[in-house]
Amino acid sequence: MSPFPISKKGDFLTPVQAIEDLGDFSHLRSPAKCAARIGQAFTDTNGFVTIKAESEYVLDDVERNGRVFSDGCCIISADLAFKIATKYERFSMKEKPNVFQVRFRGAKGVLSVHPALKPGTLCIRPSMRKFETADTDTHNLEICGMADKLRPMYLNRGLIKVLEDLGVQHTGLLELADETFERLRGVTNSLFRAAKLLDDERVGTAAGFPGLLRRMSQLGVDTRTDRILCAVVEMAAFCRLRAMKYKGRIFVKQGVKLMGIMDETRVLEEGQIHVAWIDERGRRVIHTGKVAVTRSPTNHPGDVQLAMAVDVSAKSPLRNLYNCVIFSQHGNRDLPSQLGGGGKL
Repeated sequence: MSPFPISKKGDFLTPVQAIEDLGDFSHLRSPAKCAARIGQAFTDTNGFVTIKAESEYVLDDVERNGRVFSDGCCIISADLAFKIATKYERFSMKEKPNVFQVRFRGAKGVLSVHPALKPGTLCIRPSMRKFETADTDTHNLEICGMADKLRPMYLNRGLIKVLEDLGVQHTGLLELADETFERLRGVTNSLFRAAKLLDDERVGTAAGFPGLLRRMSQLGVDTRTDRILCAVVEMAAFCRLRAMKYKGRIFVKQGVKLMGIMDETRVLEEGQIHVAWIDERGRRVIHTGKVAVTRSPTNHPGDVQLAMAVDVSAKSPLRNLYNCVIFSQHGNRDLPSQLGGGGKL
């Protein structure tokens, strides 16, 4: 790669200098891992908030039997969480998001709100730190995503194969496929369903197209005779059908996709999880009972584990967290390390 001119005085920036400005990668001996860590600095983010250097604290990891139960998880104060939420232009939830996926000075992971932290506090654990960066007076906390809404769960070919290996009957999977097909057939009959499909498929979201359909429905405008609007909705439905046919992308009505964090309060016992979300009506839902937990990609039958979802005391700080799955820090081994790769329930 050729040097890049950065001033009219003839100064140039070389690739080596650019990488050195990002951080120290000298401890990485694997070329693939080094490339991944450099690429971490170029993660697509939705915004950032500035953190003062004196507001950053380091918490010890929760480790047992050579396992890091707190891998990639830490906490943040409530005021910073609100500041993060306001950075999102599409933020319109009645309940403020309190779980965030972040990048911060060579660290990456998930932060959850903890009420015991004083205002303006950000905590990072060593397991989150992937490389070191230069010390400065202020730092930017970059936001990759947040638990702002309930996300649907879909099967895929890998997960379907694992479920078959675990003895799940084909009839149940075929019933889910039929239900998905019927949902798609009803899309053209309802503007609200069409808008939700476009939201799920990320079609026209940047232009506000799903919101336009909802607004037109509220005004009583019949769009079924409009060739352009119908074509957009049909195209999204065809994309969903093609994904179901070739990738096994089947909607699971009783499944949700959530961010995973660790129980900082230590109230959850081994094998227990706490699951809560805000539904489409703005109501808090707490799921209890035996559930199957998995992460994507799924390659081995062990990538699907059973856990017991439980409720907690009304005074517990966990009651303030939602749109996430909270794992216990007790036991011989943490549940997330027994799964495959990203995060679904």
